[in-house]
Amino acid sequence: MSSSSIFDPGSALPGPLASRRTRMLIAAGVSGALTLIEPRDLGPWQRAAYRTAVSVGSGLLGADLAREDEPIMDPARDGLLMGGLTMGLMDLTEHVDGKIVDILEGVGVPRPRLAMAVVNAASAALLYAKTPVGDGWLAASDAFEEPEPQDLPEPVRELIGLLLAAPEGGEELPGAPTLREQLAGVRTQDLGYPSSDVLLIVEDAEHLVVPHQQTWPATGSFEREGITYRLELQIGDGVLSMLSVMVDDETFADEAGVVDDEQLEAVIESLSSPDFRWPRPAEITVQTESEQAV
Repeated sequence: MSSSSIFDPGSALPGPLASRRTRMLIAAGVSGALTLIEPRDLGPWQRAAYRTAVSVGSGLLGADLAREDEPIMDPARDGLLMGGLTMGLMDLTEHVDGKIVDILEGVGVPRPRLAMAVVNAASAALLYAKTPVGDGWLAASDAFEEPEPQDLPEPVRELIGLLLAAPEGGEELPGAPTLREQLAGVRTQDLGYPSSDVLLIVEDAEHLVVPHQQTWPATGSFEREGITYRLELQIGDGVLSMLSVMVDDETFADEAGVVDDEQLEAVIESLSSPDFRWPRPAEITVQTESEQAV
């Protein structure tokens, strides 16, 4: 059995409470009305009810504002925390409240509680005005939930296939047939941030390659606007793991070998731009590592 509340992510508040303006007016009105009460004139039971009302109002206000902004934990827990802190500080709050009333009376303010009520009502309204209105909060489980795998873009699949292809007139790299078998069903997953890396998802692989962790010995290079790029394929846990686009930093080095970091960083950032175009296989030069000493 699952439970939910009006403070759950994505839930809509009922009726008139769905209006932010209405909630702001209610908060301002309740805050002002509670300020009109003189706690020092209350009996034990009346004071207990007064403190409960103040704490509940504070908790609801904190929860509602957290629902629209960024909660510490989640809106419901934030509201309970706010209400609990308010209840725990009521002795101090009432003492300060009484001192303020006495000071205002001492300087000739005719109705100090009415003046304080106006100020507190305006403060509650200001809290709503200053709290940014976003898309609503996300529970931690939603924020960190992995996105669903997606189909691998065909240009990326072709490039991986090129790196796994058997070289003409040469021996095939160990594990290449297994990886090509995996490539047929490989998918991708959004990393959650801009990147030139493509995460590869292989589900229920029948065969694994060894070593399980390795950079594939065949890499690809291509040039654009005088800049050399390199494609690297990563293997993790015996399956296709990631395709990365690297930048040759020597392109940005001067005669002394000092690299222009700003220019290099700009090029790296362009790799994660929506305008980046994957190279065609015909643009790629494949290089394979050799065991022979050069």
